[in-house]
Amino acid sequence: MFKGTIFSENQVVDCGLRPDLVAETDGNIVITDVRIPFKNRRGAFAEARQRKITKYQPIVDFFNRAHNRNAIIILIVVGSLGSWNPGERRVLAQNRYQILSQRPAKTLSF
Repeated sequence: MFKGTIFSENQVVDCGLRPDLVAETDGNIVITDVRIPFKNRRGAFAEARQRKITKYQPIVDFFNRAHNRNAIIILIVVGSLGSWNPGERRVLAQNRYQILSQRPAKTLSF
C-alpha cells in the first residue's frame, strides 16, 4: 500500500519536464518514470536509463535546493516486447511497487 502524497501524475512540473509520477513518501520526493525503448538490444536499456537520469536531474536539483528535500529518481525500463532488467525487481520491491509486478495485465477485447 502506498503511503504518501502524489504531487503530480503525468503533468508538467518545474523545468518544463513531465515525469509519470512525482510523490512524497517517507520524507523523500520520488520522481518515477517508465521508459519503453524501441530497441531490445542489451545496451538500449542502459542508454534509456541514462537519458532519463540526465533528463530529470534538473527536477532533483530543484527539490534538493529550493525545498531542502531529498529527491530520488526511480526509473522502470521495460522493453517493447516485455523484457526488462532483473535489477528492476529489487527497485520495485524496495519501494513497495511489487504489487505492479504481481497484478495481471489488462486485456482488451474487441
